[in-house]
Amino acid sequence: MQEIIQGSIFDYLWVQFYNNPECSRPTLNYNFWVEFLKDTPSAGAKVFLGLPASPLAANGLHTGSQYYWEPAALPSAIKKYQNSSAWGGVMLWDAGAENLEIWDPLH
Repeated sequence: MQEIIQGSIFDYLWVQFYNNPECSRPTLNYNFWVEFLKDTPSAGAKVFLGLPASPLAANGLHTGSQYYWEPAALPSAIKKYQNSSAWGGVMLWDAGAENLEIWDPLH
């Protein structure tokens, strides 16, 4: 993927920040992506924080909870990165799997 990004122009990158130890919580490598993009044709791309919509969505098993962010934990992560010029927002993977989980609807 590195060669593709270095040789192409992307407006948006939806990065999977889970299911990979190097970029999963608690040590998100969002800032690595921001720095990496500075020297590519995609220097102006917006990076989205891709997260699983539920533990099940993370890896197809309930063991995916290690990658899942409880809704109450998301605001602190968003605040940490939202002022970056590369901030695109949050993307949730497999929102249909979220229906299998029960959340407090006020979050």
